[in-house]
Formats: sequence, C-alpha cells, structure tokens
Amino acid sequence: MECPKCRATLPDDLLQCTNCAADVSFMVTTPQGTNYGPYSLQSLRQYVAEGRIPPGSQASQGGGPPVPVEQVGAAPPAPAPSPPATPPAAPRPPTATGAAPGQPGGLPPGIPAAPLPPEPISSPGVYRGNAAAAQAPIRRAKKKGVSCWLVGGIIAAIVLIFGGLLVFAVFAPVFSKARGKAIQTNCGSNLKQISLAMLMFAQDNNQTLPDPSNFREQIKPFMGPNAEQLFTCPASGKGEESYEMNPNLAGASLTTINNPAQVPMVYDAGFPDGKGPHEGGWNVAFCDGHYKSVSQGEASQYQLEPY
Repeated sequence: MECPKCRATLPDDLLQCTNCAADVSFMVTTPQGTNYGPYSLQSLRQYVAEGRIPPGSQASQGGGPPVPVEQVGAAPPAPAPSPPATPPAAPRPPTATGAAPGQPGGLPPGIPAAPLPPEPISSPGVYRGNAAAAQAPIRRAKKKGVSCWLVGGIIAAIVLIFGGLLVFAVFAPVFSKARGKAIQTNCGSNLKQISLAMLMFAQDNNQTLPDPSNFREQIKPFMGPNAEQLFTCPASGKGEESYEMNPNLAGASLTTINNPAQVPMVYDAGFPDGKGPHEGGWNVAFCDGHYKSVSQGEASQYQLEPY
C-alpha cells in the first residue's frame, strides 16, 4: 500500500502512515448511503473477498475521492508458491448470525458486517483497527494550537499593560503641571475679588484700607454669600484661611501710597519668605487692584515697607 500524502510504501494492515502520520484508512459507502469503516487495506480486501460488502459500494482512502470498492478490494497478484513454514491458520469465524446457507462469510449480500474488535498494535505510534487512537495526533495538535493562542494572548496583555504604564509615566508630569496651573489660576481669581472688596471698603471709609488683623470680617459685606470660600486657596486644605494682608498697610490711605501697582496688598500666606504654594511661587494682589504670579526669584523686589 502507498501513502497518498508522502508516497511511502506501507504494510496493508495500517490505518495511519508511520512516516507522515497521514490517514491511510478506507471508508466504505454502500449504495444505500450508509458509511462503514475505517478499514485497513488488508481488512477491506478480506471483506470484499468474503462478500461482506454490498456490490456497488464506494471506498475512499484518507478522505480522498471514492472509487469502486471492487477496484480497491481486488487482491494483489499471488506470489510464487513456496512451502509454508507454519500450518495455515484456521478461517476466521463469522461475526454475525442469521446467514443463509451457502453464502460466503456467513452473511447475505447487502447486510453489513458487525463491528470488528480493534486489531493489535504492532509497534509504538502505529494504530490498527482503532479510529479513536488514529485521531490522537490530531487532538494533540489542536491542544498545541490552543496553548499557542493562550500564550500569545498573555503576551499581548502584558505588552498592553506595560505600554499603558509607559504612557502614564510620560504624560503624568504634564497632567500634574496642568492641574497646578489651574489651581494657581483659581487662587488668582480669589485674590482679585478680595482686592476689589478691599478697594470698595476704602472708598466707603475715606480711602482708608481695612485693618490687616481683621480685614476678612471687614470686607465680607462687599464679597457676597461665597466670601468664606474665597478666603481659601485651592492648593490649601479645605477651610484654611490661606491669604494674608500686608501688615504695613494698617491704617494706610490709598492717596498716600506711591506707585500702588508695585505695593503688595494681599497675597498667599508666607510671602515673600520661604516657598510659595504654586510651584514655589505666590499669587499677589496689588493696591491698584491687579494681581500677578510672583516666583521666588522675583519676591525680593517687593519689600513690605510701612506706608
């Protein structure tokens, strides 16, 4: 017998090629459409010779095109006779009952043979007469494919996780800086409203600024219902009073202040010493009503002198 895949010459009693593991068994389809098998070539020839396969049946090897079973089951030319080394084996008994007298094999034509027991395994890896065993390499290949997919999925997940961490590490400083700028802007808005309230207080009090020790209570009537929230910098803890008034402006009149755009009036606590809450700097509102962000290097030019 020849393997249809690798063309290797094989014994007639095999169901699987020992060279490439291809399926070399035969499946038989009767004229009524019933399928039987798998059979080795040796078993197929025996069943054809015994008349146990209905005439007109088709046989296909390894899923290949069907051919008449008589063509496949034809016995090969008999070799030259030689003296037998051992006595001939007894004929195999029929596997089903109810045969009509005088018919070969003990079964009438058209009645399929009963399932035969699996033939013995002659060597490791060679399966004979056992279809389930013949499919074992296919099942192992499928399991191997599933394992490859699983490993690939795990590797892809790890790559995605590390990629996400890398992106976060790159952009986290950018997001943190943007958040700091937003907090600094909100703080400057608070100081702007506080400084305008102080100027309104001065207009109602003969241009005199409020007392630095109690300026919050004095200007609250000019700040509306959210005054308490405006006295807390977003960079500080909730409820903290984050702003201070220039102590040297106690009892000062706006008319006596020279260059009010350079005189700090209210600012983040700690100005101008130490480190400010906004990347080391401070927000400062001046006596003319404007505010600006002052870095540590610029703070020294704004000396808090008596006026």
